[in-house]
Amino acid sequence: MSLRTFANIPLAALLWVTAPSAWPAKLDQFEVTRKGPEYLVTLDAVVTGESRRLFQLVADYNHWPRLNSAILESELIRSTDEFHHTVRSVTHACIIFFCRDITQLQDIVELENMGIDARTIPDQSDFRQGIVEWRIEPTDQEHSHISVYARLEPDFWIPPLIGPWIVKYVLRREALETIESLEKLGSPGQ
Repeated sequence: MSLRTFANIPLAALLWVTAPSAWPAKLDQFEVTRKGPEYLVTLDAVVTGESRRLFQLVADYNHWPRLNSAILESELIRSTDEFHHTVRSVTHACIIFFCRDITQLQDIVELENMGIDARTIPDQSDFRQGIVEWRIEPTDQEHSHISVYARLEPDFWIPPLIGPWIVKYVLRREALETIESLEKLGSPGQ
């Protein structure tokens, strides 16, 4: 999901101009905490969209940029079977005046219950370590609950003036964009 997009999925990720839906996307819970060099992110949201379709959108690794404008590119590098993949992504992250492109290579496991677990491959990423866990569950036929947990340790300098509250603000904005994009693309007729 990069810090901005939940390891470029984001987690995530999640500025689309759309007509408001009957039940607009919103973040029911969103927390960012810093524990030493790590950032911990939790997100819970209920969105309009069938859970299987939403899972397919998140698992469409070559098309993550359509979920969040900060994701510049994403590429499925290899699949060892239908559930195990390696994905490379590049995200453009800006926090106030500090901008950079962030590369991440992740080993991804798709779970049978519409979950995705991603682990950063540190020697080919701009993170020392990272895990992102997505869970998508139906709440009824038209709505789904999305939860994301991420633990990320950047391997790049973040200026000390940028505190956790600014990181939280940017991550929240990006998460909302990703959730709104999932809702738009996951709605019937898309």
